[in-house]
Amino acid sequence: MTAGFELDGSVQLAASLSESALRTGGLCDRMDREYRLRDRAAQATRTIPFVMNIPIVSSAGSLNPAPNCGPDTGYYWSIRQISAIGFTAGQVTIYVDSTAGQPIWTQTGSAVGIYVSDYGKSHKPIHPNSNLAVNCTGITSANNQVIIYGDADQVESWLWPWYLGTVE
Repeated sequence: MTAGFELDGSVQLAASLSESALRTGGLCDRMDREYRLRDRAAQATRTIPFVMNIPIVSSAGSLNPAPNCGPDTGYYWSIRQISAIGFTAGQVTIYVDSTAGQPIWTQTGSAVGIYVSDYGKSHKPIHPNSNLAVNCTGITSANNQVIIYGDADQVESWLWPWYLGTVE
């Protein structure tokens, strides 16, 4: 009777240990996947600076669209900062894709001559294969150009829902 109990107990103990090992292995696999995802996500975002020099002729100028001022296929941009210098009168407007497109930033000149706008995460999104375009009108400029500087978070498309905070 004692031998049967010990046998029963050891079989039960072995089954319990085997089940615990399976659970632990599954937990380790999930932790490994989470680590790989976090590591990939850390490499999937970066800050991209951009500069646009708009030549001013007869108080106006445009870049429609501005070359190399937008995300490539597979990436989104989130504009974080835009600043402009070089004009004291007139208006500078930045659009998405064309000067007939969606305006995302407008600045009217003043005596200060330096204009800066900061944005939070995903406030000014730019979709893959889109470009910024600029139109300047009524510009008074000492050096016949308006220079626009900016920074954008560049995010791989697969990470965009996490960047927006819609997925945890």
